Amino acid sequence: MKKEYGKKLLKGRFYWHQDGSKKRFHPTLIYKKNDDKNLYYIVCFTSSKGRGRRKLFENIDPTSNEECYVLNNPRCAKRKSFGSQLPSFRVCNKRDKITIKRIQKKK
Repeated sequence: MKKEYGKKLLKGRFYWHQDGSKKRFHPTLIYKKNDDKNLYYIVCFTSSKGRGRRKLFENIDPTSNEECYVLNNPRCAKRKSFGSQLPSFRVCNKRDKITIKRIQKKK
């Protein structure tokens, strides 16, 4: 039996994504979805530096002044790992949009 969820996730919107290992939530952008297999292709954002991350010119959260980083590789996730929608988050800088499009093309 297929598990049904109340909300439909929309492509091109930001949602909270639960990181499985550390039980932390990160903002993510859904850029592709497959409803039949319950798979969502996402670009993950974070506020901490590290390997495999690229710094963005502007933060995706308009209320925050912290630095923002994006993971270099896209990920796949199931519906159960997503939380609420983040309506105010957006990518404003043109160079950041190009960076995110390059990451999306990797998968």
